[in-house]
Amino acid sequence: MSLRFSVVIPMYNASRTILATITSCLEQEYLPHEVIVVDDCSTDNGVALVQQTFGDKVRVLQQAANAGPAAARNSGWDHASGDFVAFLDSDDQWHREKLLLCHQVLLAQPQIDLLWHYYQTADLPKTFNPATRPLRTSFLSLLHQNPISTSCVLFRRNTGLRFDSRMRYCEDYDLALRFTYSHQTWLLPLFLTQLDRPVLSEGGLSANRKRMRIGEMQAYGHLAKLNPAFTLLIPVLYIWSGIKHLLSTLWPSRKK
Repeated sequence: MSLRFSVVIPMYNASRTILATITSCLEQEYLPHEVIVVDDCSTDNGVALVQQTFGDKVRVLQQAANAGPAAARNSGWDHASGDFVAFLDSDDQWHREKLLLCHQVLLAQPQIDLLWHYYQTADLPKTFNPATRPLRTSFLSLLHQNPISTSCVLFRRNTGLRFDSRMRYCEDYDLALRFTYSHQTWLLPLFLTQLDRPVLSEGGLSANRKRMRIGEMQAYGHLAKLNPAFTLLIPVLYIWSGIKHLLSTLWPSRKK
């Protein structure tokens, strides 16, 4: 038995990095079922570069209007046909064994609906400990902060959940919370994604700390839809989010 992986890459003015990103998908030891690039109305030559370089190896979808990364990811998800959808940002790259290792875990533990792993900005390790085992991620453990990068997740395709396209910040955290509340989420504790830049560094949406914190609070506010009892918890989470923002302002080098 084998599982099919659909790779979805949202792209906006990413001509500098997109070719290396896609190459890291197509050079996987376990090849993806399909690679879907969703262009969010870029003004550079990224679409032409992708089409000229990869031809029919990559499917390019073009949004009718710029709607943000959540909407772009949802569009790719809706067009995907694999068993799992693996997301990758247009400036990040995967280790060549990423899909192979994830495939082994998902075959061995078919109850998993969301599998994630670690990331780093440094060069990825060349070898891994074969004894590494996945660990269950609880919903409560995610309330502290979001440890999950969108470039490090594989979602079971047919669950029906999607990113909230109204959100431009922390839409990944919002989905991770909703998904983990109702589905099994597991961590494969290996570094399998290399980010182009550190989280919250200059450049990219994540660089706007204030709006990221507001997005986090929006994600917390949505918890009441999961369970009315969470209404009592939301004010505490708002305060915690504010404390994290204050600490990250006073000590910018600290990740919060």
